[in-house]
This record gives sequence, C-alpha cells and structure tokens, in this order.
Amino acid sequence: MNRVFVVLSAIMLAAVMAVSVMAGPELTISEEAFDFGYIPQNSKVTHVFWLRNMGDQELRISKVTPGCGCTQAPLDKQVVAPGDSARLEIIFSSKLYFNRVAKKPVIEVENLPEPRFVEIVSYVIPRPDSAYPVKLDPYKLDISQYGQAVRDRATFSLTNVSDQELTVTLIAPPDEFGVLALPDRIAPGATVEAELVLKPERLGEELEKSFTFQVNDENSTRYTIPVRRRRFVGGGSQGVLELGEHYLVYRGENAKDSQIWRYDDLESIGSTGPYQLRVDNHVFDLKRRLRPEEYDFLWDKVNLPAITER
Repeated sequence: MNRVFVVLSAIMLAAVMAVSVMAGPELTISEEAFDFGYIPQNSKVTHVFWLRNMGDQELRISKVTPGCGCTQAPLDKQVVAPGDSARLEIIFSSKLYFNRVAKKPVIEVENLPEPRFVEIVSYVIPRPDSAYPVKLDPYKLDISQYGQAVRDRATFSLTNVSDQELTVTLIAPPDEFGVLALPDRIAPGATVEAELVLKPERLGEELEKSFTFQVNDENSTRYTIPVRRRRFVGGGSQGVLELGEHYLVYRGENAKDSQIWRYDDLESIGSTGPYQLRVDNHVFDLKRRLRPEEYDFLWDKVNLPAITER
C-alpha cells in the first residue's frame, strides 16, 4: 500500500510542476525567417510576422530593434493578451545594396528571459528584368495617382527564359492592399501578363508594400515585386522646398500640398537640369538654380547610409 502511495504522489507532483512551468506568457512567431528572393535596388519590400501569445498571462514587448537604418519594424501593439497576436511588419529599403543581404531584428519581451529574432533575407540586383529563369517587366509597380483621375491598377509581364515549363506559386500575396491576377504556369519561352488591382479602401492612402512569388526551377527561385502609391505634388502647386539635416520639407501655399520626407525613407533623387529636382516620383520646377553642393548634399543623405551599412 505504501509503495502505491509513493508512486501516485510522484505522478501528482510531476503534474503540478508541469503546470507551473507552462504558466506565464509564451511567444510563438508565425515564421522565424522570410526569404524575399530577388529584389531591385532603390526599393522597399515588406513582410508581416505575427507574434502570438500562447501563454496564460499578458506578453509585454518592450522593444523591437531593426538593426540598421535601412530596416524599419513597426509593431501594432506592445501588450498582447493570452491567445491574441501582434502584427510586426519588417520594411527593408534596398537602396544601393548588392547581392545577398540579411537582416535580423531583435524582439525584446519584458517577462521572457531571452530576446527572440526574426530574419529577412534578400538578393539585391540592379535590374531584376535580367534575372533567371523569369524576366519581369516592369520589376517595380508604381500605382501613383496624378490629378483627379483614379488610378488603381498596374500590369506587368513575366517571361520564362528557361527551357522548362514553370509553375508559379504565391508565397506572400498582396491580400492586405490588393487583388493579384497571376498565371500559375509559364511555358518555355512564353510571356504572360499579370495585373494588380488596389482595394478600393486603400485608394486614399500612400503605401509601399510588396508581394512575393516562387517558381519551381531547381533553385525554387523567388521574386519580390515592390508596389508603391504616392500622392503627386503638382498641378500648379507652389511653395518652398527646405533641405534640413534630417528631413526634406515641401511647404505648399495650400496646406494639403505640404509634405515631409525622412531622408532614410527616400529611394532616389535625380535632376534633368539645374532648375528641376526629382524626389522619388515628385518633380519640382525650381525658381532658382539648384547649386551643385545642394544636390550633392541631398544625394549623400539619400544614398550614403546604404553604402556605409554594407
């Protein structure tokens, strides 16, 4: 009788210990890493990780550290109730990076002893329209709206430059912001058309997102296509352009035309002459000549961070 009692006591004690270990928050991440595959330079790509609390107490996220100026990591909530999830979006700006690039943002949780990580990997090339086995044209989708006419879609083509039929699989669809019509097969040497249509509720927004697909060649090659939508500053708008230390500011005569850009958020600048400046998709006709040192200042602010972070 005593022997039976001892065994039962041990079993009960083990059960109590197991319950005590399981108590508290428990962080589960939807995926530990995401591979964008081929992406173009001077663009932004995004991926969403879901942070789920599988424990029985609140999970408190104290900080997410992106790791460099080229990566952002907005989090929609810091306190996650049991059974709930937080949305963590990783935004990577490729700028002038080249070849394989990996970033590993750090997730710090107040009531967990060790930090957690997510990782993004990409292969940055200047022109993905020369990639193998699929050639993209264009390899960036710009659905910016100029004036009052609604612009809600963009088309692109995929050319199979290999000698085998390719199956196309969506890895990260654009469900949050658009509807994508993408063929699921491409014959050898064939070109197929695809179309992305923005959701009506997103037409009033400016956005920079992306979607990712994969083909079934021997390398399971992936491609990520950046998508952007901007509000055009123009149509007779006049104002002042200010070159600050951390921001580029356009102060329009009408407040609705004013805009502020962080240099880290800009992808490219350009100029077709001393009286014109292009900032991403915004073109400014200047009333005085743009001095070379001003253009050099802007170029350094936009491009040098990506070079120094390599």
